[in-house]
Amino acid sequence: MLKVRRRTAFTLVESMLVLFMLSLILTLTITFRPRKNEVTVQQFKEVFTSTYTAAKTRAQLKQKEQIIYFEQDGMQDQGKLLPYPTSYVLVEAKKIRISSSGFVSPQSINWKRGGEILKLIIQFGGGSYRFIKE
Repeated sequence: MLKVRRRTAFTLVESMLVLFMLSLILTLTITFRPRKNEVTVQQFKEVFTSTYTAAKTRAQLKQKEQIIYFEQDGMQDQGKLLPYPTSYVLVEAKKIRISSSGFVSPQSINWKRGGEILKLIIQFGGGSYRFIKE
């Protein structure tokens, strides 16, 4: 007579259940991984526009000079640090001085990313500005 041997091992159903649970855990850890905030050039332009306009308005209303700082870690206005576009690096630290009348001296501020240069050019007079990519 033939003896049936019983082996202690996982059945197919148990193996599939373990694989499903492992894949679920891996998926959840990858999905909820913290992401680095990335700032696009367009978003930076919009943030700069609102910051610059607010600083000009503040200068005229308070009759007091306002300064926007451009440092290596970001643009700073009234203690708020606003990041530059992702992977762009400021070439030289500068500041924009806005007089109590709203006058801004002409200047340019440059950022580099590889061979690409992003320029903020502030024109003479009323302080109009433009961004250029080279």
